[in-house]
Amino acid sequence: MVSFAEMANQGFSFGRVDGSSIAKMLVLLSDRSVGGYQNDNEHSWDIVDGHLVFKSRSGDITTRFTSEEIIDGKKVLTGPFLPSGPDPLHVLTALAILPTATGPHELVLARYNEDISWIANLPGNFKVTVYDKSGGSAPIPEATRARIERVIDRPNAGRESETFLEHIRRREYLCPDGFTVFLQGKPFDGAPELFQTLQAVDNWAPLQPLSWKPTGGIPDDVKEARREQVAQQPVPFAFAEPFSLRDLRPTLYLRGFHATLAENYRRDHYLPQDAVVVRHFLKLVGVDWIDLDVSEWGAFPWAAQFAVRTSQLAVFKDHVLANLIAYSKGHMAYGYFIEQSWLHLCGLPLSRDIDEIPNLNVLAPV
Repeated sequence: MVSFAEMANQGFSFGRVDGSSIAKMLVLLSDRSVGGYQNDNEHSWDIVDGHLVFKSRSGDITTRFTSEEIIDGKKVLTGPFLPSGPDPLHVLTALAILPTATGPHELVLARYNEDISWIANLPGNFKVTVYDKSGGSAPIPEATRARIERVIDRPNAGRESETFLEHIRRREYLCPDGFTVFLQGKPFDGAPELFQTLQAVDNWAPLQPLSWKPTGGIPDDVKEARREQVAQQPVPFAFAEPFSLRDLRPTLYLRGFHATLAENYRRDHYLPQDAVVVRHFLKLVGVDWIDLDVSEWGAFPWAAQFAVRTSQLAVFKDHVLANLIAYSKGHMAYGYFIEQSWLHLCGLPLSRDIDEIPNLNVLAPV
């Protein structure tokens, strides 16, 4: 017997009892839709009489998972595909288990022409995927390539947002049971102690910031106080910066660049001066898996450097991914809005009040 609360927002691989695969990853979203996988026979899910069921687009129950067991630490559900008869056919195997330092985990780099030879010093439990936007102008040395699992060429458009979104769109993850790490080719401006943060993977939260400061514009007293704080955390040198959805500004200090972006966005989209710009943008691209209507505050990792349980990436719906990729190449503000929304795009709730912002900087793994 299972409950709605137990199943909601959980990731699974989907297959058949003969071992064949239907989908490497899907997520049972809290609105009862199925993320990361599309089929009319598995259009939605629910709990009926204590059993997980899939429903067709017309609302008919197609699969009823009547057996539940734990195999190798993972929940496994089995049940019949009812149009084919009463015998067990479909299998769901949980993916959302806490990864350990043994990994493996995937590290995704957005590179233009940066020297990425530093990846030779990465912990061995990280597999590296590089999206290369150099157009061949800055070849990756063979010695560095030896540490890379795959190099994928991309046109130089859309900042790092386009790169990360393209990686999610492909859904060809190297480590579906681990974390996916998103970094820029030169990650140390906002994370000088990055290797210490990566080595603390056993303490990571399901959504984990991997930087702690901007490259500039932060007052010295704020920076020094924060450095002292983040050095003592279970995941050292990682900080999620609270910010206003209304004008992008960090809560502890005002950066003129953010205020200018918000003003330009309102002007170019014919919005009133008090419009909540990030909320408007997320609605524009179709995000509907987090509550936007009354949200005022969020949190972001500087330089869009963060890690997420790979199974959680299934919350992205295909049509929203297509919109985000297109918009990442458009108005200057779009890329920055995406950059500051990554944690929320991956499922972190937004907040009505600044005091309600989840403190990712002290969250224990769950």
